[in-house]
Amino acid sequence: MFSINDCVVHKTAGVCIINNIVYCDFGNGKQEYYYLLPKYPTTTNKSLEIYLPVDKETNFIRKPIDKDTAELIIKSFPQMDIFWVNDSKARKAKIEEIWHSGNFVELCRVVKLLYKNQEELPRPISPTERVMLNKIRNHVFDEFAIALDIMPENVENYINNHVLN
Repeated sequence: MFSINDCVVHKTAGVCIINNIVYCDFGNGKQEYYYLLPKYPTTTNKSLEIYLPVDKETNFIRKPIDKDTAELIIKSFPQMDIFWVNDSKARKAKIEEIWHSGNFVELCRVVKLLYKNQEELPRPISPTERVMLNKIRNHVFDEFAIALDIMPENVENYINNHVLN
């Protein structure tokens, strides 16, 4: 069980803080809920509030990766295959599947698409895919920020400095 003020990663909401643990009745009787708020509020998520049943925690939240894991993943970036599926509909479905799985390494593979020279890809990334990829990138960078104890806006420079050196 997590505690108040713990930092967690929600599968789709990203890095959150457990602001409180409350008992609420949302129509199924009184239950214990984690009350989650985004760790890094943005214009798109600043009003986000999540009430997650404590008994469902393992389905939706986990501890963030630690610093050693973050550094290992970052060092593996050059060798990491990018994610690609030729059919655009199948690619979109697979990206959404990975997004909902919360698998951090797979999310990193997807993010690499944003940094790949578009001429090198078999087909261009659509604007809709780019929006989804940026959402995933923000999610990944927020988790790296927690693990590395830096701000999310500094993660890209951190990665570049550690991959190129």
